Amino acid sequence: MNTGIVGYGAFGEFIAKILVKYGNVLVYSKRDISKSLPNRITQTTIKEVAACRVVIMACGLDEMPIVCQKLARYVNTETVVLDVCSVKTKPVEIMKKYLDGKCQLVATHPLFGPQTVKGTNLNGQKIVIYPLEVKDYNQILTLLRDFLRLEIIEMGPEEHDREMALVHALTFFVGRGLLKLDLPSSPLKTGYYQKLLDLVELERLHSIELFKTIERGNPYAAEVRTRFIKVLSKIDEELKDKNER
Repeated sequence: MNTGIVGYGAFGEFIAKILVKYGNVLVYSKRDISKSLPNRITQTTIKEVAACRVVIMACGLDEMPIVCQKLARYVNTETVVLDVCSVKTKPVEIMKKYLDGKCQLVATHPLFGPQTVKGTNLNGQKIVIYPLEVKDYNQILTLLRDFLRLEIIEMGPEEHDREMALVHALTFFVGRGLLKLDLPSSPLKTGYYQKLLDLVELERLHSIELFKTIERGNPYAAEVRTRFIKVLSKIDEELKDKNER
């Protein structure tokens, strides 16, 4: 099976090297990556990528409208287009706007990536999936569950984003804050402190584009950030001496 991928950033490259075990992978990227690609992964045009049975949009949220418009020219009703964005409400709206009726659509969020998976074994990793317009949903489930060995979580976009406002947006927000604080290591560090340092190192691997997608693209993230800042301010106020107030 040939698979098409739009975008060859960290996740696009990561998933391409996994899918190439099952067939050729065709990649569309604005960058010239042709000389660095391994065997059976080929850089090509958006038209040839759209001709694949399965097309994965591994692009940023801001790029999705123009990518969907390009795909809309070439896909057909047998094409299955999946997104892998970390937020779901906005990508679903974009896919429906530009691709509704032109192809099959599946919204997904892989809860893993190159920072958390070493090698190409996805056995037991989790993926959130929401079918928008699919002829044979069981075929999609077979691909994800039986071939890639993923644990499937079926969830709507609004419920997903509400959950991820805590799971993703809050943790990335805390991690980015600690990163900006530039925490030093210390000979006196405890296991508790080491967890903060580990969080900083994980956040250091995340691109600023991913951070902005998770914080700005999730309609419920701002509320969680505001609540968290208020809680911290209240705790800080309670710790102040009366003379400091």
